[in-house]
Amino acid sequence: MDAERYVDQIIPQQRHEGQLWEDLAHDSRSVSPDHLENELKTLDKILILGGARQQEAREMHETVIAQLARMSAEKSRKPLLEAPTWGRERMPALQNQFDQAVQKGDAQGLQELEKLRGQFKTMAGNDSAMAMSARDYLNNLVPKAQKQIQATLAAADSAAAANKEYDTAVRHYNQAVAAGDPERLRSGALTEFRQIVSFGGVRASEAAHYVNVLIPQAVKAAQNARKDAGLSASQADSATE
Repeated sequence: MDAERYVDQIIPQQRHEGQLWEDLAHDSRSVSPDHLENELKTLDKILILGGARQQEAREMHETVIAQLARMSAEKSRKPLLEAPTWGRERMPALQNQFDQAVQKGDAQGLQELEKLRGQFKTMAGNDSAMAMSARDYLNNLVPKAQKQIQATLAAADSAAAANKEYDTAVRHYNQAVAAGDPERLRSGALTEFRQIVSFGGVRASEAAHYVNVLIPQAVKAAQNARKDAGLSASQADSATE
């Protein structure tokens, strides 16, 4: 189960995170007017993964937010508001809670993210850089993290069901092989494995190996064993006569 989780979830996520860091480096070298917005979008994607460089991504996120807030203030010709002291003290704690919930990636993490919505909302009410960051968490990071965890949990449930169905088919195959019964192999195990293949999913390729290779070999071996047994019985009868 742990190996399957690495293959199906952890390794692809690490590769995706590595690609996002490459994208971020490309965005940071860009001279396009919207490069900061692109950097922020990429950092948001990194933050909802909860990877090993979460703290680094969060610091970069705050730096980009501060730059965007200054640009917005200059464009509107208004002074950039300072965040209140209570907000500056509270915001890092909320960000830590977000990181922890994302890293859990389970039903409890979903509940914690939902609770964070209201807390970020209370921080998002003015034009300070802190408020802009809180709005990004409220409108982008939290809902996207929730959606990702929900998709991961749904995939895990689907994989668990597929594993159970596959294990049952393997058990029936082994029983039929042990009994040397070609009919049970064809009518039972073969039907089960074909169904797994038709539905696709995480065990489809392994099930296809049973359908195309192992079961035909087992049927042939069982048939040959029965012929040999019949031949031996016939020879024994002849000898007795």
